[in-house]
Amino acid sequence: MAFQSPVVAGAGWLAIGNSAGFTNPLISPGINAGIGGAFYAAMLTQEIFDAPEESSRAVMKKSANAFQAYHHDFMMPGLNQMNRYWYSMFRDHRLFEAMIPSFWAVGVQEVDTRYGATFVPEDINWVVGAGTADFQSYSTAVLDVLEPTLDGVAPSEYAVEQVQALSKQLRQRLHDKFPGNKWGRYLRKYDDCLRLVPGKHERDKGGKYTCIKCVGCKYWMHNFCDFCLICGTPK
Repeated sequence: MAFQSPVVAGAGWLAIGNSAGFTNPLISPGINAGIGGAFYAAMLTQEIFDAPEESSRAVMKKSANAFQAYHHDFMMPGLNQMNRYWYSMFRDHRLFEAMIPSFWAVGVQEVDTRYGATFVPEDINWVVGAGTADFQSYSTAVLDVLEPTLDGVAPSEYAVEQVQALSKQLRQRLHDKFPGNKWGRYLRKYDDCLRLVPGKHERDKGGKYTCIKCVGCKYWMHNFCDFCLICGTPK
């Protein structure tokens, strides 16, 4: 399930969200990627409003061309690549196990700041991670391994091992790139290097999220409280 509008911009209008295009919503890319398109549309609209009246038409045309290129040459190809990657990784449970932490690493990047309260111009190229060079190079390598054997049968052991190695290399590269990431604070079963830890069932302390579930009564409580306001269990 996918849709791409042939034209997403014109004289005095810009299409945003699903009206511009979407791919299969496995991870709600329409919601997350749509933020970038809407933000970019707002930036371009502001440029048109700020332009002198005698040049506003020219700026409007330039903005429409830029927005069209963003959707057709950058955002939609990136989301399509992500879609192919996700579906290819469903073909074996070991590929799925490799995909999830790899997607976290490449999509979130800096775990304490990526989902902050601000969205800046540079973020229009995020596209849920699909717009990053790290994801494009990694997913291309994965698809080069898996897609030639997309014939209705499970991938070979060698193909699985290749993809596992590529995923491990990606996570290590991003761990080196963002050494301050403390993934263990956010994930119950993984350490800071996104390695599955047998026996780990709770998040490490210190995560910058708003709510946590009380270990006593299981109600949600504010992360910055010292004890549960419902049952009194210490955090």
